[in-house]
Amino acid sequence: MVTEKNSFAGGAALYFGGQSAKVRVYEGEYGDPDETGYREFVPSAQHTLLSLHGWEVMAGWQYEEEYAQDSTFREGVARHHFKVDVNATYARMYVGVDDWLASRIMSPTGSPLTGIVEDTSEVYFFQFAGLATKFNGNSLSVPLRVVVDEVYFENFNLPVQENKFIHVPLKGHGRILRYENYDVFPYEAV
Repeated sequence: MVTEKNSFAGGAALYFGGQSAKVRVYEGEYGDPDETGYREFVPSAQHTLLSLHGWEVMAGWQYEEEYAQDSTFREGVARHHFKVDVNATYARMYVGVDDWLASRIMSPTGSPLTGIVEDTSEVYFFQFAGLATKFNGNSLSVPLRVVVDEVYFENFNLPVQENKFIHVPLKGHGRILRYENYDVFPYEAV
């Protein structure tokens, strides 16, 4: 017997990427890992990405398939190397170099931040949080918060085009992904 889960009758909802879908990137420090490998995060600053033009969180593994010479059928599958890709595009930003997200990416150990690229192999890890809100006030649906821990951003692009607003693409990779049923950002009252 097959049972249907989370049907519309059971409270599933539409979620809308409109003006109420939001993203924040937090700076802070990660503690030592516990027995499960989770490292607690203590935020020290937040960057709200404004004038969003979309965001995406995509979690996945690499897969290894085993085939034997004596059969065309797959013998087994294993997964390894989990990572979470995060992407966001936004237009409104604060560019004071002492408090700019790009400055922290370019200078992971810098204090104070100067906006100059630091000659280091160290990486600064961020926390990425996004909210997706239910559409049309469906009272049976629940809010969705996505939190990605230990995110590093590969680079910081600033694409400037003639007669166009600047849309900044932010791409990174995280270690841990959590889906939660809250309609506020972490570190705000629930």
